[in-house]
Amino acid sequence: MTGVVLLSLYPTKYFTDATMYIKLGAVALAMITLRRLHVHVFRAGASLDTTAGAKKAKALAGALLAFWLIAITAGRVTAYEIPTKIQTAAAVLIATAVMLLGGYFAARGLRWIRSRQGVSARPVAR
Repeated sequence: MTGVVLLSLYPTKYFTDATMYIKLGAVALAMITLRRLHVHVFRAGASLDTTAGAKKAKALAGALLAFWLIAITAGRVTAYEIPTKIQTAAAVLIATAVMLLGGYFAARGLRWIRSRQGVSARPVAR
């Protein structure tokens, strides 16, 4: 809602800003990805119990999060000048990478994530 108001108040500023188009593109891609994820997970005969089905769902969810991160970052830097936009986008990328790596290593330390070596994907029925 506030984006529509800002766009109507300063159309020449925002329609000439590439950041606005990046944000709109990211939101559009997020909506398309959300629809694909919804169809994959909730359609009749969804196969999330298979390895391929679960991997596809995880990939779609990861892409969805990435598109929203891009949209939020682009929306946040819209008010800044070019050097500040670049610095802010770089800071968001670095902070995201640090948080992902920290979360990964914390999950490995807590044994929430295990190595795939020597571990079968499904338990063997006896």
